[in-house]
Amino acid sequence: RELKLTKIAMENGRQKYAVLADTDTDMMDKYVRVLQEGFVSIDIAENIIVIHTVSGMASAVCAAIDAMKLPEVLGSIAGDDTIICVIHSAEAAQKTKKILLSLGK
Repeated sequence: RELKLTKIAMENGRQKYAVLADTDTDMMDKYVRVLQEGFVSIDIAENIIVIHTVSGMASAVCAAIDAMKLPEVLGSIAGDDTIICVIHSAEAAQKTKKILLSLGK
């Protein structure tokens, strides 16, 4: 695991070791897709961002936002179709909104 190797099956039925693909890039693509599929709207109240999602998608979108590890986001809470994100400052909230809007389209 430390060498980032995994066993894969070959055509002849035997196995060999191969280097794992860059999973960070693959996961980021998945997070962006979840955000795009669930995103409805976004509003700001000072340093709090309120994100509205498709019904039932808030938890998935919230998990995607958390996994993106945006440095401005202190934490987030999801309901059924609404997410609350606490941001460092009002200015950082504006920046985070722009980032999320660009990813959500």
